[in-house]
Amino acid sequence: MGKGLGARAGREAPFSPDASPTAGRGHDAVGPSRAPSILLVNHVSLVSGAERSLLGLARRLPDEGFSIEAALPPGGPLCDELAALGIPVYPVRLARLKRRTSPLRHLHAGIRLGASAHSLARLARRREIALVHANSTTAALAALIAARRARLPGIWHVRDLVPLGGLGRWLGRLATRVIAISSAVADQVASWGVARERIVTLPNGIDPEAFRPDEDARMRLRSELGIPPEAFVVAAVGQIVPWKSHHVLLDAVGRLRRAPEGVEIRCLIAGADLFGDHPDYEALLRARAMQPDLRGAVTFLGHRTDVTAVYNACDAFALPSRREPFGRALVEAMACGKPCIACNEAGPAEIVADGETGLLVPPGDAGALAVAIDRLRRDAALAACLGEAGRARALAEYTEATTAARTASLYRELLGMEEEGA
Repeated sequence: MGKGLGARAGREAPFSPDASPTAGRGHDAVGPSRAPSILLVNHVSLVSGAERSLLGLARRLPDEGFSIEAALPPGGPLCDELAALGIPVYPVRLARLKRRTSPLRHLHAGIRLGASAHSLARLARRREIALVHANSTTAALAALIAARRARLPGIWHVRDLVPLGGLGRWLGRLATRVIAISSAVADQVASWGVARERIVTLPNGIDPEAFRPDEDARMRLRSELGIPPEAFVVAAVGQIVPWKSHHVLLDAVGRLRRAPEGVEIRCLIAGADLFGDHPDYEALLRARAMQPDLRGAVTFLGHRTDVTAVYNACDAFALPSRREPFGRALVEAMACGKPCIACNEAGPAEIVADGETGLLVPPGDAGALAVAIDRLRRDAALAACLGEAGRARALAEYTEATTAARTASLYRELLGMEEEGA
């Protein structure tokens, strides 16, 4: 969900737990023979990295013997994608917390939080939910309270590296287990006083069928964008927010284009400020792209659903984020066989073995990033080797099937079920 604590809350009242699902095929009447039902709770109905991971779980967990239902704000693309999977979706409004806001807004958010938690608890009882799984910190605020009230296990899925302090300690006490998407995130959760034995490190998974090398997609997008065959293309995919550090990438590309030899390099930036929190940042990036060293070299693609084409169109992928909790886009690009460059901290440093499955550079260092990009441009053999090794690692360690199997194992543990095949 990015570095914020949630998305905008609407003015509507929380959903009625007696309402019918707004999407999906629904379920047969509950009963003792039904597979255990898991309620996935998400704080937004837009689709970003956290929601892609949720969709992967929703797609794979039925194969592990679980029935999936979802609760989230209505009317967005996430509802549509869950409906396409046949997942029942119940509408819920979740209040957004902001670090700097008025006491009155905090009071209003607290009232909404209590109402949402009450409705989620009633829904869980009515649907005979076995376990509540909050897909974000904002979702956890109401979902974990609801799980306690319904006397159900509750999972808090931590997908960010943000300081929560006392709030983190409180949520950690409410959660039966905490899933951290990287060791860096697990260390942060432990720093809030959550016992290590209650934290499960479980990286995100991607769909290897959706992310794979595709020469046709490469040629189509490059032709559509008017990119000459000889140009070396570096791409970035992610939300347009300051901590993603697109400005560092633009500075690196500018350095290369100012080189005496006149490097023919292009930069593709795919993504948007989905939640409208940083309207000035994209304007800053666009202004930088109009400066002489970058003019005509940077293409802003906006939010795209065909990011596989973007990965395939590039010759190298860059993730210059600061304190990236995991790096889903990094794994997707690796699965497409692209040589990748990321910062040597937090999640990416756990994914990339420097010089083996990609290149790591110091965070915020445009000069080092420029050197790494130019190294891949000059050494096609190295780029190909890193791309192949990165793809092998992505397929071995970071697939949806692996993530779903490990998540299902945790569910069985919390529900007192025997492991399949035991």
